[in-house]
Amino acid sequence: RYMQDNTGGMACYSSSLSTTARGDSIEVTGVLKDYNNLLEMDPVTSHTVLSSGNALPTPTLITPNQMTNANEGMLVRIDDITFTTNPGGTFSSNSSYNFTSGGQTSSIFVRSNHPLIGKIVPSSPVDIIGIVSEYSYQPTVPGFQLLLRDTNDIILTTSIFINSKVSLTNLSQTGFDI
Repeated sequence: RYMQDNTGGMACYSSSLSTTARGDSIEVTGVLKDYNNLLEMDPVTSHTVLSSGNALPTPTLITPNQMTNANEGMLVRIDDITFTTNPGGTFSSNSSYNFTSGGQTSSIFVRSNHPLIGKIVPSSPVDIIGIVSEYSYQPTVPGFQLLLRDTNDIILTTSIFINSKVSLTNLSQTGFDI
């Protein structure tokens, strides 16, 4: 789980948080640690749900280069991205997908059992919303990635998408099929 308030966001790992839902206001106690450059709370020693059904934070509009410690754990939006890894293919489990936006590059990570698995990787520009996370084995090398929550975090910006090579059939003087 990731939690966010108006001061920042943080990853919290505990099976006890599996019953919390988006929009829950929670109070959490635990141990802070650095796991592959990600500041997280693990283990969570206690949590209390204070209220439910609260409005989610509005995603902060950033560029790929602004995926830094300043936005780690926070809900963000990056507009006009183009996937450069497997566009037109399908998302797979435990895989990273590179993208570009405004000449800058970054990636999203799709974990196991994620709702994107098996869905088509857009081949046209889209906007995305996700949580800035970090994963790097080298302490001095940042490894920022975006974690999308579900399929709603990919925002289509056009109504026509071509996801595979187009083939032309039944060509005549009055029409054709594609």
